[in-house]
Amino acid sequence: MVRPSATLFCSICLLGAAGPAAPTPAPVHRIRIASFRFVPVADTVRVGQSVTFRNEDLVPHTATADDSTRAFESGSIAANGTWQFTARRKGVMSYHCRFHPTMHGTIVVR
Repeated sequence: MVRPSATLFCSICLLGAAGPAAPTPAPVHRIRIASFRFVPVADTVRVGQSVTFRNEDLVPHTATADDSTRAFESGSIAANGTWQFTARRKGVMSYHCRFHPTMHGTIVVR
């Protein structure tokens, strides 16, 4: 009968205890609402990633998808407030602010 050495045994135990490597966190996507503009005006994300909208203006805004299915609708985002959207399907989604129709942006989901 062959017995593994104590050093080999301890090395195997330590490797098993370490477990798999921690997953790399997904990039954080942020869109600022400032001076009545979405900044950046376009962003690219992957399915499952989230985008956080932060309103830095003194008045409320929305982030409302242009498409007829209304892929997302933030409702009113108060001054200094945030709202988060998680991309669920691939495609190009244009959006606007319902309160200020000159404000537009695009999210590309890959």
